[in-house]
Amino acid sequence: MILLDDAFQHRYVKPGYAILLTEFSQPYYSDSLLPSGNLREPAAGAKRADAIVVTKCPPHVTVEERQKIREELKPLQHQQIYFSYIHYRDPLQRPDGSHSPLEILKKSKVMLLCGIANPQGLMDFVSSKAIAVETCVFPDHHPYSVGDIIKLKNRFISFASSHTGPSFLLTTRKDYMRLLNPELQHLLKELPLLILDIEPAFFQSDQTSLHDTVRNYIMGFRKNH
Repeated sequence: MILLDDAFQHRYVKPGYAILLTEFSQPYYSDSLLPSGNLREPAAGAKRADAIVVTKCPPHVTVEERQKIREELKPLQHQQIYFSYIHYRDPLQRPDGSHSPLEILKKSKVMLLCGIANPQGLMDFVSSKAIAVETCVFPDHHPYSVGDIIKLKNRFISFASSHTGPSFLLTTRKDYMRLLNPELQHLLKELPLLILDIEPAFFQSDQTSLHDTVRNYIMGFRKNH
């Protein structure tokens, strides 16, 4: 199979099975076109989707909340609706490969470094775990520079010295991959850095249903049998 990411508007490629993502906190039916909103095309384009995944749901989203969203999405007869949430992995990892339990944040102060889209959910999660949190937020896909890290280091030193007890610099795996430049690593090596792995997860019934649907589609091609 050929899997394309972020290609719903790639109209010259005709997918056999199209999955459209929309966020729980800002579904496309409540959004508007760029530049006043985030939509790249009118919401009517959702008719091309075979499945719609509502992402970043609260972990304990209710049946009633899901039903309300289904009604607002107004799916066509062939369209399936699935719900997913963000899972924060335990344990945390250190740059040297060692691990620390997520529980360590409960007695710590945390400076959160992130450059991801819509980081509010991440900030809320970290705030629920740590004693005190200070955020250092950059735009999505931000290429960290030496200047960024020097400012971050000075800011962290000030943050840590203003509190008693342990303090950590926490970042996501996605952000850490952009910090692997040797020049940046040299500046970061003296900081107590922890890496948080984040992954999307489906509610169990949705995971099974989507898995089976996609697998059956792929296996429907004779050469895949």
